[in-house]
This record gives sequence, structure tokens and C-alpha cells, in this order.
Amino acid sequence: MTREESAGLDTLVVGAGISGLAFAHEHLRARPAERLLVLEASDRPGGLVRTHVHEGLRFEGGPEALPGNAKTVRALCQELGLALEETAPAASKRYLLSGEKLLEVPSSPADLATSRVLGFGAKLRLMAESTCARDVALDGSIADFARHRFGQEALERVVEPLVAGIHAGDPEQLSLRACFPEVARMVEEHGSITAALKARTVQKSAEQKQQAKSSGAGGSPLSGALFRPAGGMEALTRALAQALGAHLRTNARARGIERSGEGFLVLEESGARHLARRLVLALPLAGARELLSGPAPEAAAALSTMTAENLVSVVHAYRRADVAHALDGFGYLAPKSAGGLVLGTLFSSSLAPEAAPAGQVLLRSLLGGARNPGALELSDGELLAHVARECGGPLGLTRAPFFAHVARWPGVIPRFDLQHLARRERLARGLPQGLAVLGNFTRGIGLEALASEARAFARAS
Repeated sequence: MTREESAGLDTLVVGAGISGLAFAHEHLRARPAERLLVLEASDRPGGLVRTHVHEGLRFEGGPEALPGNAKTVRALCQELGLALEETAPAASKRYLLSGEKLLEVPSSPADLATSRVLGFGAKLRLMAESTCARDVALDGSIADFARHRFGQEALERVVEPLVAGIHAGDPEQLSLRACFPEVARMVEEHGSITAALKARTVQKSAEQKQQAKSSGAGGSPLSGALFRPAGGMEALTRALAQALGAHLRTNARARGIERSGEGFLVLEESGARHLARRLVLALPLAGARELLSGPAPEAAAALSTMTAENLVSVVHAYRRADVAHALDGFGYLAPKSAGGLVLGTLFSSSLAPEAAPAGQVLLRSLLGGARNPGALELSDGELLAHVARECGGPLGLTRAPFFAHVARWPGVIPRFDLQHLARRERLARGLPQGLAVLGNFTRGIGLEALASEARAFARAS
């Protein structure tokens, strides 16, 4: 195959984010002789997964870490020979903003009794969750579900900031089954969240005992602590890309797709042409929608009704003496009632002490989302002013950061609204045989969800 022409490919993958890389890796593991090629438009693979280093600071462009139960990514790291780092024990706490104070989120039902996150009436309402009708609001919005089971106060103070922190969205608009299918299954199987959590606690205890027997003193690979590849999240995508070797090409932007016999012809902006029997589009929403318009207009039409939230990431670093808060946790989330642009702030150097030199701390704030989509249009100076004003009181910031980095992400998190499940079915029906799509606009938005979907598809195809 030449750079200009690839004929007779078995599989062509467009996009080398985590979905494209994980699919190609798994596919070639099972079929090492297959003629497979991955095209990446930019000069580097990995998409938003990127680890930056600046004068002793290490910060992420995408996810900071993964939950302990992220089995697919953990398995990928093991296959690729990557060492893993667990987050520091100090990062276990989560906070919610209440006025100018940060309140610790209760880690157990027992802690809820003394927590100030919810008032007395809301606590009583929450304790009665097991008496709610089983099948009410499961097919509606997250807000409908939360009001029915937890009450309005819990929705506003806890659920809304949590949803904004994960999906950057509005719980009134987002589908429970699309965003949190496991929550719906918990209620269907156990009758209530309370009963499901009790059953899960028993199951987890049994799993941990079994893991302890299997792994001896080495600890459980299903530890609840967050983890990441040593050296940062980009170590994973870099290793996947290196494993693909000549199967991966960067600076190769696809501009169009045509049906050709029983396969697909992909045209690059450079003029290169690639003919493949099977095509996998592993692209963000906008890119997939554009390329599908030729070979799969019905699928493109399904995606045309989908919107996505804008986000801005602001990394800011301080001398430790200039931050009064202990930063003894993962970070904090801000409710909509706070009225600001900041959705939440991660305590990055608490998650990874090596992210900042001794005597310095690293924070990362996310702004915008459905609450404030216009944050994307603000200048760096305006964004930093919002971060200083909104984070200054809760964190006790006494000076401006000595370093800041701003990244803007237009349309980065697809909105899983009440039409999403029907849209997903329409998308699947509109894809011709041999053409598949992977990405965060189908079943899940997190790194683990994307890697799991990609590997499962590779194994099934």
C-alpha cells in the first residue's frame, strides 16, 4: 500500500481517539494478518486524551483518572505493559459548594445523618426512597426521577451538580435510561436505590474477599481507588498507537466516503484514496455526521437532531501557601444556584502528587456546559477572572495563579436527551452493512465506556 492509494483493505478505521485505537488494537490481536489501516486527521493520536508537561507541572487535557472498576482500561494497560498509579488516599473526599463553603459529600448513609449537604426534611425524604413506586419516572428525565425518589432539595443540591459535572448537562433535559442505565436497572431489579445499594455492598464485600484470596497480599485490582497509567493518561493512547505501528497514519483527514461495490472508498483531503471492505468511523459527533451524509444519509439524519455541550478547561497553579483550603479530596462541584460559570474544580495535585513540585498545587476548573454555553466565546482573561472570583472564596485563594492554561472544547459532550434512545435505534437502522460508528454519541461518554464499546464491537465483528 502506498501513501496515495490503499486498495483491498479489510478494515479501515477513521479516527484515532480511544475508540478507534481500542477497536484496532483488539481487532488486530484476534486477526494479526488482516489488512487494517487507521487514519487520524491530526498530527497525534489520542483525541482529548493528552498529558501536558510545563516546568515541573503535569496536567491532563482529558480525563484525570479512572475509577477502580474500569476493567477494560485496566486490562488494556496490562496488555500493553503499562504500570498503574493509584490516586493518593487524600483524594477520596468529594465536596459540594454551598454558598462560599465546601461541604463534604457523605460517603455512606450513616454519614448523611450529620451532613449539612441536605436539610432535615430532605434527609427524611431521602430515607423514604425505598417506599417510592418502582416503575415511575424510569423513562423520563433525570430530574423527574430524582424528584420522585429523592425530592426537590436533593435534586437541586446534589443531583443537578453531579449531572453537570459528568454530562455538563441539564437534568431536566437528559434521559435517565440513556445517561445512567445502571440506575434504572437497579430500581427495576431491586425496587429501590436503597435496596440496590445494600445488595451491591454485600456483593462487593464478597468480591473483595475472593480477590484477597486470589491475589494474596498484593491488593485487589478492583480497588475503589482511582487509577491512571504511570506518567499520565496519554501513556495509554501513546502505547496503543505504538502497538499499531504502520497500521496508523496521522495527518490523514478524510473528506468524503463513497460506496464502491461491496465496500467503501474513503477520500483524504490530500487526494489519497482508500478502498476497504469494512469501514469503522470512530469520530466525534460533528465529524461522523458529516462523513455519514454520503454513504448513510438516514444515519446522518438521525445524528442531525443531536446537540452537544461546550466546555472550557482552565488549569491554574499556585504556591501552596496561597491556597487556604486543605485540598484533601477529589475536588468540588458547584450547583446551578451558585450562579457562576464554573461547574466544578478538580484538585489535580491531590489526585496525583507528582503533578506539581513540592510547595505548589495544581487545580483544574471546568466551565460552561448547558448552563453557560457562551463560556466558549470568552477571552482567556475573562475566563480566568471568573475562576478567580468563583474559586477564590471556597478555596481561600490569596494570589493569582503563577501559571494557567485554557482549553476550549466546542460540542465535546453529546446531549443524551429524551429522544436519544430512539435516535440511537434510527442510527443503527440507517447504517449499511459493513459500516459502523463508534464514539461518545452512542452509548457512553467516559473513557471506560468508549474503550469497552470498542473492544466489545471488535470481538463481535
